[in-house]
Amino acid sequence: MLTAVRRSGGCLALLTYWGRHPLALRLAHLRSHDWGSAFYISRAYGLDADVVYRARWSASPVSRASISDNLPKLRDRRAAVAECLSRIAPDYESARLLISYGLRETAKRVC
Repeated sequence: MLTAVRRSGGCLALLTYWGRHPLALRLAHLRSHDWGSAFYISRAYGLDADVVYRARWSASPVSRASISDNLPKLRDRRAAVAECLSRIAPDYESARLLISYGLRETAKRVC
């Protein structure tokens, strides 16, 4: 719901915006790839940030940066390994990094 007030000079000022559920608000930010706002909403409302990391990972090309920015931060380690299996890297180096990361995670679970 929007609340507006008419200011001097005939301009309208938006005072508040409320009424959206935090999950819907986070989803809107995920769809627009606004990762910072999606993380903020997750923290503010105690929502699982893994959803944001997985969405950001899915929207990024496989690279050293996307692996290190997303996969280690997933709390669900099985999901991190599953993400390694679900993506196809665009080149040899990215494939090597992705496979290495997945194997390291698997070794942590086995040993």
